[in-house]
Amino acid sequence: MVRPDTILYLSLSIAKIFENDLDELRSYLEPILGMNGIDWLEIAEVRPLIDDLRSAIDEILTARIGAQSSFMMQPIWKTVGKKVIFTDDCLDIFVWSDFAFTRLFMDTAETNRQNINRRMRSVFWLSKMLYDYSMTGKIDYDKIIDTYTYDTKNDKAFSVSGRITNKYMICEEILSPRINKSEIKNIILGGGQNFLSPERRLDATILATPGLFE
Repeated sequence: MVRPDTILYLSLSIAKIFENDLDELRSYLEPILGMNGIDWLEIAEVRPLIDDLRSAIDEILTARIGAQSSFMMQPIWKTVGKKVIFTDDCLDIFVWSDFAFTRLFMDTAETNRQNINRRMRSVFWLSKMLYDYSMTGKIDYDKIIDTYTYDTKNDKAFSVSGRITNKYMICEEILSPRINKSEIKNIILGGGQNFLSPERRLDATILATPGLFE
């Protein structure tokens, strides 16, 4: 699950690249977000423009493809089938760049629907934040998140399953993680395992795998 704050951090990361080229940044988005006569609160008027916004963001990213930077770390863990027990090679970490992270909602925004779902809304949020930054040098994050909800709660930006992330993350380290379960006792120190929350899947796996702290 991705929180709305993450879209803000993403927009700031991209905006930083254009801090000395605001006119260029604006040129990608103004033909859409600068249009007159659009009620940006109306789903029926905004939904047909999501594809255009998605294309504009892709142009922005392509123009600065060499400037992408590390953005988010995603831990991964591997279990024995569906059992809540670690395999021997069980832990690793995947680092998303800011540009790569956009794929999680940009490529999966289903624009052939009648409403605006969370991924489509995230496309709009990012576009609006970047456009406002290009106009004023500022981003009114709270106003954007609270105003443009499109009949969906704004407690989260969107969520994606492993079925979606796998095609981006597939690599040898996903198939054979680099950290062996024998190392967990050197990561969680001082009896820290006693403070884990078993309702969380990773915590539950740590607690259910025998012999980790012997």
